[in-house]
Amino acid sequence: IEHSTHRKELSGKVTLLPLSLKEVVETEDKENSALVLRNPLNEPREESISLQYFNEGLMIAEEIKSLVAQNISVDKKDENKAVNYSDIIILLRSRTHVADYEKALRQTGIPYIGANRGTLLESLEVNDMLDLLQWLILPFDNLSLAGILRSPLFSISNDDLIAIKQASKGSWLDRLASFVQNNPKHESLPRAYQLLVQWQDDANKLPVHDLLDKIYSEANVLARYVAAFPEHLSQRVSANLTRFLELALEMDSGRYPSLSRFSSWLNELKQMENEAPDEPVTSATDETEQRVQILSIHAAKGLEAPIIFLADSARVPANNNAYSTLIDWPAENEKPEYFLLTASKNNLDEYSKNCIEEQQLFEQREDANLLYVALTRAKQMLYISGSEPKTKDHGWYGKICSAYEFESTDNKEPITLETEGTESKTDFVIEKKTNKKLEIAKKLSAPIEILNPQVDISPSQQVTSTRKYSESNEGNTTRGIIMHHMLNTLSRYPKNELSQFYCTEMNDVQISELEKWWGECLRTITDESFITYFNSSHYEKAFNEVSIQFKDGDKTVYGIIDRLIIKDNNVTIIDYKTHPYVTKTNFKDIAQAYEKQMQLYEKGVQLLWPEYNVTSILLFTTIAHQYTF
Repeated sequence: IEHSTHRKELSGKVTLLPLSLKEVVETEDKENSALVLRNPLNEPREESISLQYFNEGLMIAEEIKSLVAQNISVDKKDENKAVNYSDIIILLRSRTHVADYEKALRQTGIPYIGANRGTLLESLEVNDMLDLLQWLILPFDNLSLAGILRSPLFSISNDDLIAIKQASKGSWLDRLASFVQNNPKHESLPRAYQLLVQWQDDANKLPVHDLLDKIYSEANVLARYVAAFPEHLSQRVSANLTRFLELALEMDSGRYPSLSRFSSWLNELKQMENEAPDEPVTSATDETEQRVQILSIHAAKGLEAPIIFLADSARVPANNNAYSTLIDWPAENEKPEYFLLTASKNNLDEYSKNCIEEQQLFEQREDANLLYVALTRAKQMLYISGSEPKTKDHGWYGKICSAYEFESTDNKEPITLETEGTESKTDFVIEKKTNKKLEIAKKLSAPIEILNPQVDISPSQQVTSTRKYSESNEGNTTRGIIMHHMLNTLSRYPKNELSQFYCTEMNDVQISELEKWWGECLRTITDESFITYFNSSHYEKAFNEVSIQFKDGDKTVYGIIDRLIIKDNNVTIIDYKTHPYVTKTNFKDIAQAYEKQMQLYEKGVQLLWPEYNVTSILLFTTIAHQYTF
């Protein structure tokens, strides 16, 4: 297949920079090194420092400064404009020497976005998530739990950690439970205990992504971390946490959804230099800020830039075939073609040699594909540089030199390998493309007519007549929301205590009020009059928070039933009423206002169980009384 340029009207060139030769600086005087003994416990070994990658970075930096200083024109959205730093990307095959390239850019005063600002799995916020997953797998990992409590998830102070440690014996979760039991009014630890226990239970039932999504929602993860970090880092933190959530869907194409397998996979990625996930690239807060980007070739897939510098192109990947595992397992096969434990080169039989040669051919194809990706990122100008490796093989740099029939060590000055057109300044403008104006059909411009409106029949949303009894409807709404959550919890776990309960609406409510509401809900659940609704020995099935939606004539009706009880051929609809102003003299008047909505509930449930008898009741918690329709 013959490859050619896509935009032939643009000028462009390919330049090969000189190979940066080995230059070693000894950090220790050899004459004195034999006379001084180093204490390995106090002094690290002093190693020789190679400057070749730093020198290569200086060459790249000088070329960049020259391009910007000369106002070289590049194509930007079909217009020729002067190049700036944001039009330039430096591509690296490996992050090993990225610090040298960044140092060279800093020394020459070139702003940049580094490729080694901390990979995704090494960032602080993602490490907190890893600690949480580690603890969910190993509940006795006290160090991970301590890290979780100190993180922005819960923001527990050091003093509180000391108090937890001294609360009792056993695991830290047991100590936390003991502390919460003795200090139920603590501002943050009851919430921490409630969520951790809930997540432990969820980890045994939910796939990884669903579990993380639930954690992010219940703990308000993104907002908490954004608030905990400096403002200029908030965008990066939010992007990293979102990217970590996405990883749960990318793991082995969903083949291994277990929590332990996900954690193991992440640990493997940490050890694999080219596979470890990068932090998402976030845009600068200042749109006028211009910076050179440093990216790995893998991270640059799908990206393009007017000017590309392919650095460290003489690097040769290490040969790790000896004493390694070789597996050929096609995706469509149920078992691998072979599973080979390779030995040294001198101890291989013919079959093993053939397998290794086949693997080497595959790696060479992948290597060529990676080079193709790197070369095709450039829209107009491509610069290729490299540092002299330890071996005679000069990698991609050597292959490119061989294609142009000269030795990789021969060039002492930049060489233009290919050129097209002439470099222009900002006075040259490429003619803009003319796009045909799209004609939009009149029907698409007309407003959408909703023929089947949706009606919300949640009784608390519909009825307004009962507000005349209320002095503070806003406060009663908060009370109602929280008490509905409490009743939902107690109907499933009647032995729970307030310290084990949490919902986001309770953050701004006094603990004395919460204790009062909890007591009211507990009395309702345990009242002998309601035993048939909350004691499992008196019914066959019970459902909480049942969403219901059905068509009633030309309307779609929607609502949420607080509790649904099924016994024999009877279905009972229960709607909680937590109005604090209800008395035994006015509850019937209040109940009548909900009759129409409860009839719609009955109508919808009857569609689900057409052979059953359906009744509905309002359960007033304040007076422990029910009203049956």
